[in-house]
Amino acid sequence: MLGLFPSFESIGGVQASGRLAWRSIVDRTNAEFGERYLISYGHTDNGTLLLGHGQPLLVSSRLGAVAAGARRRWPVRVVLVWHLDLLKYLLVLRVSGARTVVFLHGIEAWRPLVVRMEIPAPATMPIAVMISRLDQREDYKGHREVITAWPLVGERVPGAELWIVGDGNLRTDLETTARDCGVSGQVRFLGALSDDAKEEMLIRSRCLLMPSQAEGFGLVYLEAMRLGRPCLVSTIDAGREVVDPPEAGLAVDPTNTRGLADAVARLLTCGEEWQAWSHRARRRYGDHFTAARFEERLVTALSGIATL
Repeated sequence: MLGLFPSFESIGGVQASGRLAWRSIVDRTNAEFGERYLISYGHTDNGTLLLGHGQPLLVSSRLGAVAAGARRRWPVRVVLVWHLDLLKYLLVLRVSGARTVVFLHGIEAWRPLVVRMEIPAPATMPIAVMISRLDQREDYKGHREVITAWPLVGERVPGAELWIVGDGNLRTDLETTARDCGVSGQVRFLGALSDDAKEEMLIRSRCLLMPSQAEGFGLVYLEAMRLGRPCLVSTIDAGREVVDPPEAGLAVDPTNTRGLADAVARLLTCGEEWQAWSHRARRRYGDHFTAARFEERLVTALSGIATL
């Protein structure tokens, strides 16, 4: 069995769900099943070794995990994949005869959330929000493209504002882009915020934007969908698997500035279409991404693994 999981050192996020799943896998599969190999990618340390009898190999990136898996000299009957983006590399891994299990997880797997019976109403002002680290190594999440498209968004939706939550060494470049595009007054950089403050920004917004070109899952989509906020994803990465456009939002080519602006304008426009997106986003979150749904998928996957 081969597992391609993110690093486990964080107490929350994708790492927490991965840690829970791998520990359960190690506990539920016995020695007769065979060797369990874990390739853990991202910023890692030897803490991964504490998880059990699986044999971890620590690498720095998802591509590094794929390369390490391709170099293996042992057969694989089951491949456990955490990021949907990794599915396209299965051919490289030479595992055509193996069973593949993909874990779609939810934020409730590590952080209990208050159940909201009603979808909160957004602010009167048309606000779109982007939430992520502003790291130069992650300049693929769509910030630059959205800012460049904002003059066109403003023409379609007067008074529209873009609120960018997060901080990092990419912020200065993005602020320069906003000035060069003449939208400094419409693009607000809010810095790093607490979880409660981020939730408040999502509530005030009408939509979440992250037309990323290399996202493996995108937990922030779940945070937005839980509050009934439709999302903008790209046509390039795995965000579509989470949002399933047009069910809970839209997908767009982030390199198409006018198409990007048109999609944002639609998501910012209140009306029957927005209400439908909002309710479907909330429903999709409940149907697929709660802690209960994560547990169901994990138990089902483990049952299948144990019988192989």
